[in-house]
Order: sequence, then C-alpha cells, then structure tokens
Amino acid sequence: MSFFENKKAVVFDFDGVLLESTGIKTWAFGELYKKYGKEVQDKVVEYQMNNGGVNRADKFRYFHEVILNLEISNSEVNSLSNKFRELIFEKLKLAPVTLFSSEVLSLLKKKEFLLYCISASPTEELNEILEYKKLRNFFIMTYGGPNSKEKNFELLSLGEDICFSDMVYIGDSKIDLISSSNKNINFIGYGRDVPKWGRGQRWIHNWKELLIDYDC
Repeated sequence: MSFFENKKAVVFDFDGVLLESTGIKTWAFGELYKKYGKEVQDKVVEYQMNNGGVNRADKFRYFHEVILNLEISNSEVNSLSNKFRELIFEKLKLAPVTLFSSEVLSLLKKKEFLLYCISASPTEELNEILEYKKLRNFFIMTYGGPNSKEKNFELLSLGEDICFSDMVYIGDSKIDLISSSNKNINFIGYGRDVPKWGRGQRWIHNWKELLIDYDC
C-alpha cells in the first residue's frame, strides 16, 4: 500500500478527518464572540477556519489578546472552554463520521498497522466522542489537548517506542502539516479539495479512493 509503504504507525487527526465536525466548532467560536459585534465575530470565524489544529485555549488567548486587545486569565480561558464544550458536545455526537473512514481503519488494523489519534481536542472529550462513534477501539492510544500536536508526537514516540520516520500523519490543516513536518513525520492531507498550503503534498480526497486504489 504505497501511501503507507515502510511505515509502522498511521496517526490520524480527528476533526474533519474522522468526524465531520469542523463546521460545528467554527459556529461555536462565532457564538461565543457574537456579543462583541459582527466585525469581531467575523475575525474569530476567519481565524478558526484558517487555523484548525490549534488547541482551543490558545485560540481563546489569541481572540482576546490580538483581536480584542484584552487580557485574559487562565480562569477565563477555562470558563470559555467549558462554555465551548457545552455548545458543541451534543452536536458532535450527532455529527457523521467521515464516509468510509471506519472501513479504512478496519483494513489498516487488519494489516497490522499501529493506529493512533492526535488531535487538538481535549483528550477526555476526544475519547468520549470516539467511544460514542465506536471508533475508539481502533486506536492503541489517543493524544489531545492541552498539549500541542508536536508535544503529542513526542509523547507517542517515547511512550510507544516508535521513531518519527516510522509514522505517517493524516490531517487536514496547515498546523497538521507544520507540526508533523517539524518532527520529520510524513504528512498526508485529507479533504475534498487541496488548499493552497497543501499543494505538493500527498493527498487523499476521500476514504473510498483509498479503499479502491490501494491494495490494503
């Protein structure tokens, strides 16, 4: 299977790659900042759309300190994070799993690839949704926020004794590409369209393409 040739571990992002959830989170950030006016709300939404893969605590700090020019305490960040979770959690449970992703995970596991999930979502929340969607058992370990993705790649490598060169990371954001590239981990993009930052990268347009075109 040429996408994963000579690799031991296939590491997946979550939002937008395994779950159709990016729109839900963009909406929720907009809702939280609607009270500051449409101009601020639009900037928040634009930032979110261009910076998937950044953990939400860092996003809240950016929204306050850069967009609003206001200081924000750790307790305020935690409060916003809790409100954000309240807005999204039930919607995430209703969001569909990306088409054919379950079949791909099953095939990769049968082929004895080691499967992991690294996401910007808080680890507890990530595991709850994976369990609810009956995806958690595919993964040996999951790694989420508040750690950065680069930190989680380090934890995976050390904890599972897997070299970065033996991993491939499947993501859908520029941060996913940067984080994996900084660790010399091969990156594969996932999504219907290839964004400007993804040009020149290996790309999976849909999971069915992988099932049909590659000998799993």
